[in-house]
Amino acid sequence: IIAEPETPAVDDDPPIIAEPETPAVDDDQPVTSEPETPAIDDDPLIIAEPETPAVDDDPPIIAEPETPAVEDDSPVTLEPETPTVEDDQPVTSEPETPAVEDDQPITSEPETSAVDDDPPDDDAQPEVDKLIGDVNGDKTVNIFDLVIVAGSFGKQGIEIIGDVNRDGGINIFDLVIVANSFGKLLSAPTTTSDVELTNEQIDNFYQAIELLLSYPQRSEAEEMVLGVLQTFLSERLPAKTQLLSNYPNPFNPETWISYELGQETEVQIQIYNTNGQLVRQLDVGLQGQGRYINRQKAAYWDGRTEQGERVASGIYFYQLQAGDYMAIKRMVILK
Repeated sequence: IIAEPETPAVDDDPPIIAEPETPAVDDDQPVTSEPETPAIDDDPLIIAEPETPAVDDDPPIIAEPETPAVEDDSPVTLEPETPTVEDDQPVTSEPETPAVEDDQPITSEPETSAVDDDPPDDDAQPEVDKLIGDVNGDKTVNIFDLVIVAGSFGKQGIEIIGDVNRDGGINIFDLVIVANSFGKLLSAPTTTSDVELTNEQIDNFYQAIELLLSYPQRSEAEEMVLGVLQTFLSERLPAKTQLLSNYPNPFNPETWISYELGQETEVQIQIYNTNGQLVRQLDVGLQGQGRYINRQKAAYWDGRTEQGERVASGIYFYQLQAGDYMAIKRMVILK
């Protein structure tokens, strides 16, 4: 009883094990590529199909719920926001667009008209025309405007006070423009004695006067300017002694040295070269209080040494000795 069940048990196991192993081995060898291929085919089909539909399902499922969610939200939650934005855009953009379109014509028209309105203000434009030469802005053109221009005579720059014609410098043309606004019968009023001038302004006055004096022919306006400036200076005695610029400078071969005396004193002028050597000494003598600025009164140097030889081109220094006063300035000879 015991041996029989053991024998058939052994006999049963080999056929059960051998049969499945043999066909399995036989099937693998001849169909090695086939089972692998279908196995691979089945796997990708099974894996690809669930993955593919999963991917296909996910995007529509995710996209659809997101899209409808947004759509649902837009009508419910976002609709107040979306339509609000949409309503704002049409409402805001439409009014903005026409507003911008309207503004452009409306804005440009009022701006143009505004600009057009400003120039036509006849009150301002005629005033500017009538007040040409009103340098100090007191609504009148008089000797004081001429004094300001003459006091800055020779200066160069942009928008400097006294540049009436705006040519970048103060010159005879500015003086003539101001003088032409006076009238032909203008004379320097006595009130000009109250005007205070700096040394630089007085020096500029002299330069303007001497330039006018150097003209062989002067216009009526230039004669008037010259007369006004000379009268203005003659009414004001200098309070102190000072050395002024020579004119012309640079020069060739002669020049005039201007100065003012605050009191009566002996006057002597010495001229030196750059080495400090005395070139010429002008003994002017005793002179009273006053201005010695024009060619009839200023000290004259003919450009020669004490021996009568003409000096070479270059820089020279002239010194004024008047009592206790002494000052030095520079001049240039160009040949």
